[in-house]
Amino acid sequence: MNDRVEPVMIDLTDVFTTGMMFDTRDDLLKWARNVGRENGIVVVIFRSETATARPRTKTKLIIGCEKSGKYRPWKNPNLKRSTWTRKCECPLRFRGTRSSVGERWYLHVMCGLHNHELAKKLIGHSFLGRLSQDEKNVLGDMTKNLVKSKNILMTLRDHNVESLTTIKQVHNARLAYRSSLIGNRTKMQHLLILMERDKYVYRYRKVDGSDELRDIFWVYPDAITLIIGVTSTEMTFCVRFAYLQSERADNFTWALQMWLIPHKERFVEAWTNSVMHFGNTTTQRVESAHWSLKRILQDNIGDICNVWENINNMIVLQHNNVITSFENGIIQKVHRYINRLYANIRGVVSKNAIDHIAAEYDRMKYVGID
Repeated sequence: MNDRVEPVMIDLTDVFTTGMMFDTRDDLLKWARNVGRENGIVVVIFRSETATARPRTKTKLIIGCEKSGKYRPWKNPNLKRSTWTRKCECPLRFRGTRSSVGERWYLHVMCGLHNHELAKKLIGHSFLGRLSQDEKNVLGDMTKNLVKSKNILMTLRDHNVESLTTIKQVHNARLAYRSSLIGNRTKMQHLLILMERDKYVYRYRKVDGSDELRDIFWVYPDAITLIIGVTSTEMTFCVRFAYLQSERADNFTWALQMWLIPHKERFVEAWTNSVMHFGNTTTQRVESAHWSLKRILQDNIGDICNVWENINNMIVLQHNNVITSFENGIIQKVHRYINRLYANIRGVVSKNAIDHIAAEYDRMKYVGID
């Protein structure tokens, strides 16, 4: 029984032979790749040369099958690695040359033989799944706005129905985008720059005798002015966040001191003030805020800069909703509060506050003023 596999040899000379002249190098390359794609071949660049002042040099472009060439093993023979290769020494080669008359290009088939089966499906070929610059811009904007990788991939395919990009390439592109933002800085250096940029108030402490960060604490600047965490329109918002080394009493004490000590006058005023509490007794606001944070973080992977960006986006949205509720509470007029009793406070305090005042007024009718 002969188990030897017969070699495949397909002649594609006629497929790539053309008398067309191309205006630019990119036009030639685009044509060759489109023809290759129609025939189940991925065409890549092997060498590109530009004519110089030296004699016998020409501007040319060498292209061919992505499986051309031979696998080169790892240089260190003692290092065992589980590797694979797509190379199979495919001889398919083309040369693009710029005409000596004018700036136009023409294509010449150097070798039209193809030594492996033509691909039936091209998805999964990493070269064809590369993102264009426009797609990278879309990916960057969607990554910044907390869109998941699978949704980014679907959006890219909606924009380009012929896209062969895979979810792995989207993950890699997201990682490259985040790395480009950080540059040569460490994650902690980049985090401090982000907080300085957005004028956050932050505090941190290090491990004794070391530069290792132990705990860090930050607060959104506009949240300080809304110190109570619940607005007059009964909306909850987040004020401060802390990253702690461990869940111990010392860490929590430090975080609370960073919050209480700088603003103790405001808390004392809240404790001693005799105004009504507007019904805010026992609520589930803490659990609700915790759930909102977990939803925005999505998972427990990612570095501290990604976490900060997610939290910052959440706080900005909360702040916008708070400002909107303030404006709506003042602009909107409730018909049952048109009477003279509320004339001096309409348009001054929120609708929710007037609701509480109206409830107390109605209760007074059967309880009395004592």
